[in-house]
Amino acid sequence: MKKLYVSINEINNSEFWRYNTYKYYQRVDDYFELANYESLWGLLYYLGNDLTDYNEAIDTYIENKFGEISYDDAIEKLTEHDYKKIVESFDIEYLVFDAKEELEILNTAIYLSDDEETAKSYLDGKENANKIVLHYILQRGSTFKWYEQLAADIPDEVEEALYL
Repeated sequence: MKKLYVSINEINNSEFWRYNTYKYYQRVDDYFELANYESLWGLLYYLGNDLTDYNEAIDTYIENKFGEISYDDAIEKLTEHDYKKIVESFDIEYLVFDAKEELEILNTAIYLSDDEETAKSYLDGKENANKIVLHYILQRGSTFKWYEQLAADIPDEVEEALYL
């Protein structure tokens, strides 16, 4: 299942850190892991200390989509797609991926580069393979060629043993 990841550096609200609100969010490395866009929307509340943009974004979206309707009724009707559109109106970077899916792509690829082959061999049979993939994707800040860094980090003696 794809999850969303936001760098902890994006969250600048002093109350978020002062009152330990961050403890309510799953953290992986230097990212918050979120299950859906609604959760990401909730986290965006803590982007800064001025809530004007946050409130205007939701109010404008509700007014444009539903017209004259109570705020509570509108919130009940918002879908995951609606939250995604609202989130996209903010200037925030986040990653969307599934580490298990990335590993599956690597394992089912027919033609592999040397780095992909090394990463695949290294991860084969490891119980924590998904966590390793997750770590490397977050470390790179994208899913693009995460396996290159993993292959580079494998000690030579371990890499040599993979091909014996």
